[in-house]
Amino acid sequence: MLAFDKQKFATSLTSDHINGGHFAIQKYGISHNHNNLIYDYLSTDYFKETNSKLDHSIYDDVIWEESGKETWNKLLNKYRYWLNDTLKENTSTTDELVEKVVLESVKYFSVNCKGDPDKAYRFSPNKLQHIDINAEYIKTLYNDYNNALNNIFPENFHYQNLCGACWMLLEANYCSEDVIEITSYYFNSILGRKSSLYQHYTDTTGVDFYKNQLGDNPKGLDNFWRALLSISWPLAQSLKYHKRYDEASLIYKITKKLTKQHIHYSTGRNRILEAAIEDYKLFPTQENKEWCYEMLHDVSKTEINNSTENTNEIFLIFYMFYKHVLGKKLK
Repeated sequence: MLAFDKQKFATSLTSDHINGGHFAIQKYGISHNHNNLIYDYLSTDYFKETNSKLDHSIYDDVIWEESGKETWNKLLNKYRYWLNDTLKENTSTTDELVEKVVLESVKYFSVNCKGDPDKAYRFSPNKLQHIDINAEYIKTLYNDYNNALNNIFPENFHYQNLCGACWMLLEANYCSEDVIEITSYYFNSILGRKSSLYQHYTDTTGVDFYKNQLGDNPKGLDNFWRALLSISWPLAQSLKYHKRYDEASLIYKITKKLTKQHIHYSTGRNRILEAAIEDYKLFPTQENKEWCYEMLHDVSKTEINNSTENTNEIFLIFYMFYKHVLGKKLK
């Protein structure tokens, strides 16, 4: 059984930690990989120069006059189509393709943040500004975990809320060992089909994990593999923080071997490529490098099916490939 001390959590945070943006999370806490990547990209002179020259006033979330101008969303959608077409060209070597995508994405990120770099963060640059609300999410995380140990489960398995609460703890650098314990339990329970949690949220044939929470099975795991993929990230990030690299690598190895039968949608395939790169960062072997290229080719064949989340992630992960697999630095 784990206990959460709301008062201790609140008093452990300094004003600088709470109000210092993503820089403070990197300095004092354990940050999300996507936020690290966007912070790194936005800190380059290459981005700053483009961002300073772009007239952001023309990219506004309003209905524009019918004169051939495009709304902000349509502009971002152009990048999705450009990216889909570029990945299918197969006229460049892989390394050249990666560099082309990384350089082209500069205007995308500039337009996407509309002149305010903090708006480029999908998960917000710092989640700690609303301590009371955050603490309630974390309290629910602990209660649900303790109940699960006694085979008591909530009606719905809200893994997104679970992961969100874990990231709050990690950004605060508060009881990261608890995050390892909690996410390990859920990761292994979902992976192990004989677990009480798995049996509770699926029928006797084990097929209902593919059904949405709003579908035929209101208790469903809301896609078994999607939940597993999401939970793996705070778990692996915590393990790396504690220098438990072999265990983190094992999580990435499980994740990067998920096939399209498990995860077929483009955002999920991006995350699997990301896991391959993370494993290579830990152990830069030739075999792990080949995994990165194999997954990159796989992602390149996957249609990007929306203009914001997927496009944002694939640009970030191409930048991750550029930086860590190719060993290049954007100035």
